[in-house]
Amino acid sequence: MNNKTTTDTVENSNIDDMNNKTTTDTVENSNIDDMNNKTTTDTVENSNIDDMNNKTTTDTVENSNIDDMNNKTTTDTVENSNIDDMNNKTTTDTVENSNIDDMNNKTTTDTVENSNIDDMNNKTTADTVENSNIDDMNNKTTADTVENSNIDDMNNKTTTDTVENSNIDDMNNKTTTDTVENSNIDDMNNKTTADTVENSNIDDMNNKTTTDTVENSNIDDMNN
Repeated sequence: MNNKTTTDTVENSNIDDMNNKTTTDTVENSNIDDMNNKTTTDTVENSNIDDMNNKTTTDTVENSNIDDMNNKTTTDTVENSNIDDMNNKTTTDTVENSNIDDMNNKTTTDTVENSNIDDMNNKTTADTVENSNIDDMNNKTTADTVENSNIDDMNNKTTTDTVENSNIDDMNNKTTTDTVENSNIDDMNNKTTADTVENSNIDDMNNKTTTDTVENSNIDDMNN
């Protein structure tokens, strides 16, 4: 990974955070970690409309994934997976029905079943529909995925995210994250993006990247 990277996992997972400034949180149907300055999140059942930052908007629907790719990426993983984050300023999150840790200044998180609201950062937008994936391609971003597939994001400053009962971490400045059952939303920052679906694996092998994995898998992020 790189500086300011995050990793999140789910139910029955093991996470080793081997770097400075780490945290753990998350999961099934509702864990949200805001790991950055000036973050906010809000949601309501089956509704989504949050404008948290300058000229930003994001809307999604059940089982959808939305990534706002901005500075300093993020990562999220799935059920029964193992994630080792080997970089500075990393975060890990896990577990069914766990609580919410606010690890940064002026942070807030809120979620609700089947609703998802992400306030991306400056001039960012993302919208999706049921079971669809939308990547907000800001500067130098990229994301692709398919069920049970493997995706390597080979660009600078990338991000990866996954689905079912996933966790959302906001790992950047002035970011927000919100999630819902079976949906994952990460607010990355400048020049980042990557999203995947159920049981898929994504390795981001570039600068300021992140990695996410699937059920019973192990992921080592060995990048800068």
